[in-house]
Amino acid sequence: MAELINNIDEIKRQFLEACENAINEIGVVGTAELQSNSPVLKGFLRRSLTFKKANTSSKYNITFGSSLEYAPYTEFRGKSKGWMRGTMNGLSSRAIGILEKHLRKVGK
Repeated sequence: MAELINNIDEIKRQFLEACENAINEIGVVGTAELQSNSPVLKGFLRRSLTFKKANTSSKYNITFGSSLEYAPYTEFRGKSKGWMRGTMNGLSSRAIGILEKHLRKVGK
């Protein structure tokens, strides 16, 4: 009779690693898309765009943004109104694909 092997800890480690890798890739891809869609006069806004990740035991968060004071103006009132929200809406399907790609590696 074959002996059962408990690999729960290894699968959990692989799962958490896959999530971390996916979050990093989504952050990089999202930032690149935001930068390519941002309005440009001198390029300060484009260069200021970045992402920040925060993980808890049950949730992964990615926050995209800029520390420039006029960044909200470009999103809500400028000629390019809604460029950030539009980019984020388009990113959701790519983010799902990135997450699936990394999770397929778990257990292999």
